[in-house]
Amino acid sequence: MKTIRLYFAVSVAAILAVVSSVTTTSAETHMKLTQKDCSSIFSWTQYCQTSRTTDGELYCKAWFDRRGFGDDVDEFLGYVFAKPLLIQGKQTRLLVGVTESGRISRVKLEGNDLINQEFLSQFEGKRLRDSFEIAKSLDDILYEPSRVKAIRGDIETSQLIANAVKEALSSAKKLASN
Repeated sequence: MKTIRLYFAVSVAAILAVVSSVTTTSAETHMKLTQKDCSSIFSWTQYCQTSRTTDGELYCKAWFDRRGFGDDVDEFLGYVFAKPLLIQGKQTRLLVGVTESGRISRVKLEGNDLINQEFLSQFEGKRLRDSFEIAKSLDDILYEPSRVKAIRGDIETSQLIANAVKEALSSAKKLASN
């Protein structure tokens, strides 16, 4: 009986190890940041430097090479953060661009066609001190500071995305202060 239990425990551990490595590999592949990703947020991006925060969050610094314009200094465009999200059972990737001044430049969701750009554009121009709360009623939309209008009544998904955007802003602020 002990042999069977030991065999079962070893088998379960082996299966979990294989599943874990496949999931990690898939997530790591999904979470690379490229120059194309940065260019989709900051259209002037000519090169980017990928790194991780002290918390392990993946981000990229987007740059514009001004040397061809007579300047010797490259222009820092901002940070691009990649946030993995599980939305409606599907793995997605949220790209959040934050300028050096701490404003959101653009938010883009890859891997989910149900969430439209109209919802995501509500975050553009927001700062950390702005509201990321989701409006739950018509009165909330009129409330100052204005709240974010939910995706076709899907408050839970809307708040998940709003929280991820706010986390990216917070991370950018920490990076800028270092």
